[in-house]
Amino acid sequence: MGRTQPSYTKAVNEEISKIEKVLERTHSSELLDYLEKAKERVRYFQNASYDEDLDPRDIVLLSILSSIAEECKNGRLRS
Repeated sequence: MGRTQPSYTKAVNEEISKIEKVLERTHSSELLDYLEKAKERVRYFQNASYDEDLDPRDIVLLSILSSIAEECKNGRLRS
């Protein structure tokens, strides 16, 4: 049996929090910016993966990759 939606959302939020803490400790402000943008996409990927057995970390990573891919596509990625 799978997780309930609130349980899954909580697990995704916990993964985001872990990544945020590491980025803050390493003073990775640019990556924190991407994580902020990724947070806006989490629900989209969470809903899309409802029937799949994805780890909450996978949802967060897909969201981050999606944010970075959009920046690359639009030519706004900073090096």
